[in-house]
Amino acid sequence: MTFQSDQSDCADNIYAFAGVPAVFRERDGTRDCRVTVVITYDLNQWGDVAEIAGKSAVISVRKSEVELTPRRGSTFTLNNGDDVYLVDQAIVSDDLEHTLLVT
Repeated sequence: MTFQSDQSDCADNIYAFAGVPAVFRERDGTRDCRVTVVITYDLNQWGDVAEIAGKSAVISVRKSEVELTPRRGSTFTLNNGDDVYLVDQAIVSDDLEHTLLVT
C-alpha cells in the first residue's frame, strides 16, 4: 500500500460513515448526477468571519463522482428536495475531493 491508497481508503470510510446521498446539478443545468456528500456546519475552520459570513455549510464531494470543481451556482439537493445548497466557492480541490462553501 502507498500513502495515496491509504488516504483514498480513509476518505472512502469517511464517506461511507458520514456521507449523505445528494443530487449534484451543474449551474447551467446540463448535468444531474447522484453523489454522496459530507456536510460540515462548523465554518470557523475555513476562514475568517468576513469570508464565511452568509454561508450555511461546507460540502465535500469525491472527485470520482464530480470530476471538475463545481462552480458558483451549481447545486446539491438533499432529502428528496427538502434541502438545496447553492455553491458559493471552492475552498480546496485535491486529488480525492472538492470542498465547497455553500449557502
